[in-house]
Amino acid sequence: MPHSLQQQLDDFLAFATGDVLVWHDLTGAAYELGRRLDLPDDVKLYVETDTPRFELICALNNIAPDERAFVIRARRHRVEEDDWLADIEARAENFEPDLAGLSPVDIEPSLTPSGLTAPEECAHDIELSAEAEQTGQELQTSQIELTGAWYTRDAFREALERTGIAASSADEIAAAATAAGYAFFADCAIRGNHDSPAEYYRMLFAAPLVTHDSLPKDMLSASSFKSYLSSAQAAGTVFDYDKDTWITTAGLQELEISRADLDAFAKESVVASVAAGIPQFTVPWLRANAAGIALLAYGLSDIFYESALLSRKRFCTRGHLGGRRIFAEPHTQARGRDLVTSLLERENSLDIDELCEILAEEYDIGITIPQLVSLIRATNLFYSPELDRVYVSHDQFIREVE
Repeated sequence: MPHSLQQQLDDFLAFATGDVLVWHDLTGAAYELGRRLDLPDDVKLYVETDTPRFELICALNNIAPDERAFVIRARRHRVEEDDWLADIEARAENFEPDLAGLSPVDIEPSLTPSGLTAPEECAHDIELSAEAEQTGQELQTSQIELTGAWYTRDAFREALERTGIAASSADEIAAAATAAGYAFFADCAIRGNHDSPAEYYRMLFAAPLVTHDSLPKDMLSASSFKSYLSSAQAAGTVFDYDKDTWITTAGLQELEISRADLDAFAKESVVASVAAGIPQFTVPWLRANAAGIALLAYGLSDIFYESALLSRKRFCTRGHLGGRRIFAEPHTQARGRDLVTSLLERENSLDIDELCEILAEEYDIGITIPQLVSLIRATNLFYSPELDRVYVSHDQFIREVE
């Protein structure tokens, strides 16, 4: 049973790293539900059909360095030259929820049972018609030899064609899958009798370490795999070990790292930042200022420690700036602008160059001065272009220049 739509979205937003995120609305659910979804403070919602084109393009091109745009498009995901959002389509991360198996109540409590009907293409399993069952019986007499353990829908169809079997409809492909010993799902075919893609993916993550290149390349971009991975990371059963590898619960056990250790790491990190007077922090800041935290002694990668903190949602909030994850104590904002505000509240005023240096040297946040200025203008801070200096308030500016 898939998670609720809100939980799927929470997991996606927690681990997506792009500044523009897109939900391609194939069912009508996005348009009806988009405004009711609970989005983090750093995510701005844009519904394509509600926003003039030029206004939307300007908004997406002027996203603050610590914000993300979540765009609902009433079309399929495809990059076309005549699409005025083609550049965004080419680079955006896509939210592809699993709506199959979710009742309208699971998706949105305010909708009646007739308020949403998932189309056939979104069904998690394909049920065979009587005609397709007959086709399957005929195919069982054929020699279908497929060697792959996992295929995308298109790749599976191509593999069938190479064996001399022409299957075009969903029923025909599903029948061929059954005859060849595969379970057929909305976005993939998997060898064996699996109840869901997630069941198969859990098998793949049984090893202590799983490298990205050990999995089919197409699998990494499949919606069912991305949904499983984000859910597993949010649940704390899979973590980023480095940029090319995941570590599982089994791997953590080999390192003698328990769930209690991960909880303690998140709690101690927050305590260290609060004690330093700045409630927002990054992993590089922790390494330099809180080296006594036990889990840091393992010397693992930044991406692992960030992944561990992301899985501890009840202990810390999260945001980003300049490609770096920012965290903060619960009920405190972790956006880049909040970190900048905290620094100014401590110092009262800073030269813009000096502020850039603090972010780079203490927090490992790479951000240009124009980006920083645009961020400051989105806050209640006061920036003097003439002095190239940022003040905690306009009153502070007056006091210093008088």
